[in-house]
Amino acid sequence: MNGQQAVDIYEYHKDEIDLVLLDTVMPKLGGILAARKIKGLNPLARVMFVTGYDDKSFSNEGDVELDGLLVHKPYAIEDLSIMIRQQLDL
Repeated sequence: MNGQQAVDIYEYHKDEIDLVLLDTVMPKLGGILAARKIKGLNPLARVMFVTGYDDKSFSNEGDVELDGLLVHKPYAIEDLSIMIRQQLDL
């Protein structure tokens, strides 16, 4: 899936989606830009990111908050599950 497809799916199903999980690097539209578009559709949308890069790669991304919402690859499924649960419980 590419970032634009993620935005399109979110736009069509936004009332059914509780959390969006994006890779920071995606074809056509990166995860950060996709998250901005999703937040434009719904400012309250919950978005988490996975990445194989370090945090410094995203320090200049501005309006998308990554703190605590960034999971580094490789990750244990248990760790990802805990982070998802935490976001859903907010």
